[in-house]
Amino acid sequence: MSKYEYLIDKVKGADFSFKPFKHIIIKNFLSEEHFKEIVNTPQIRKHNLPNTKALIQELLEDGYDIQTFPGCITSVEKYLEFIENPSRGINKALVKDYGKDIIESYGMSLYLKEHRSISTASLMEFVNGNQFKPCLEEKFALERETYLDTGIQKYLSGYEISPHPDTRRKALTYMLNINTSQLSEGIEIHTRLMTLKDKYKYLYELWKYNSEIDRCWVPWDWCDSYNHVNTNNTLIIFEPSYDTMHAVKLEYDHLKFQRTQLYGNLWYHEKLAEKSSLHDIDLISRHKFSNSKTIKDRVLSKLINALYGLR
Repeated sequence: MSKYEYLIDKVKGADFSFKPFKHIIIKNFLSEEHFKEIVNTPQIRKHNLPNTKALIQELLEDGYDIQTFPGCITSVEKYLEFIENPSRGINKALVKDYGKDIIESYGMSLYLKEHRSISTASLMEFVNGNQFKPCLEEKFALERETYLDTGIQKYLSGYEISPHPDTRRKALTYMLNINTSQLSEGIEIHTRLMTLKDKYKYLYELWKYNSEIDRCWVPWDWCDSYNHVNTNNTLIIFEPSYDTMHAVKLEYDHLKFQRTQLYGNLWYHEKLAEKSSLHDIDLISRHKFSNSKTIKDRVLSKLINALYGLR
């Protein structure tokens, strides 16, 4: 029997929130004792490093791997160049092909591959075991078969994922804040729950009723922030849908502490939709081509003008 079995009851007993979209938030998810165990393990608690190069080196020596992850790059050299002089901008060719035409910075994500602490090892054994995943699937009434991707990661400054509702292949996602400093709660380094601005709300309808079109990232100025999941030891869970807009952008001193999360994704096995791009969905910009010779563009322009009163 796992010492973490009480987490099952916390998920089962949690109430759903529906603003700005359907989700569950559970504060104080881990017991105080277990939370302190996790955040005080040497692999998690990395404070007051002299510089970014030393931080990355220590993390790599302590069982972390650099991840190919959205909003991140894998080259330590290129990352250090950016952190030391961010005004020079980013080389988007180095970014994984998720929203690279939108993001304004990039960071580095490091995955805890080798657990040297009984505390983190036993927690990961539980969330990867045969109880937690079925509990999540039952809570959200998932009917199709899924597989699990989970782990503990640190996200360094510059990490950015533009607003997006998640791809249709993702069945469920959860994130638990396990930051090692209470200072983290007052810094904007957390997942932002967002809504589309009025003139872009046509995307809700597009994604809701066109299952063959996959959902994609959108620019920051298309959305409004609703709230931040900034409280430590807080778990958020949601089933990606047409309206589950969320994002993150980090600009902080990662030498004092690092944004750290236990994350989990449940994925469907099959490909569900064709990938789309910003160009495909940006009808607001495309309305400007009302003088186009194609009937399709002229009709589209009239439709957008009628819906949103654009001139």
